[in-house]
Amino acid sequence: MLIHSSRPVRVLLILFALVLGLWLSHRWWLPGIAAWLEVSDPLAAAEVVVPLGGGKERVLYAARLYREGYARWFLATDMPLDVPGIRERYAELVAREAIWQGVPASAIVLSERTVKTTQAEAVEILRLAQARGWRSVLVVTSPYHTRRARWVLTEVFRKSGLQVRVQPSPEEGYSPENWWQSSEGLRNTWTEYLKLGLRLLGYE
Repeated sequence: MLIHSSRPVRVLLILFALVLGLWLSHRWWLPGIAAWLEVSDPLAAAEVVVPLGGGKERVLYAARLYREGYARWFLATDMPLDVPGIRERYAELVAREAIWQGVPASAIVLSERTVKTTQAEAVEILRLAQARGWRSVLVVTSPYHTRRARWVLTEVFRKSGLQVRVQPSPEEGYSPENWWQSSEGLRNTWTEYLKLGLRLLGYE
């Protein structure tokens, strides 16, 4: 009986040691979880730069790339926006911010179609690129979103003959070294893994 009763204790001690080891070494393995999500294509000039919907940092960096000569056009896509007191479309807010950041209004193209997913946004970007004769597109999005975004964009653009590149925008307060230290970082990181899993299962 003493031998049998000692087994649960040994199991608990092993589990405790494993948990303790993971916690003590978290600074070595946790950064890799977020780092894997970030991919970046070689930065090169394109005909149009597009910040994907969802974050101001994306718009700021896309405007910066425009100012630095990496694009001739700036495309603002549209997404649902339900904010009390704001009557402008999301694309119009993006355009206004881009103008504040030095992008001339004459260089900004606004999408008229509202999209709700990265897949739908990629399809809309391709549609506008083909309609305007753009042959290359530079897409800007958050670091944690780049792997999934590039996966989607590559599939959508595959047979188009158009070139698409993805660049991560600088994200204040978020990096592989600190993502687990804030609720927003935890949410963004694990949400991306969930969406990647759903896409593997065939969902958009």
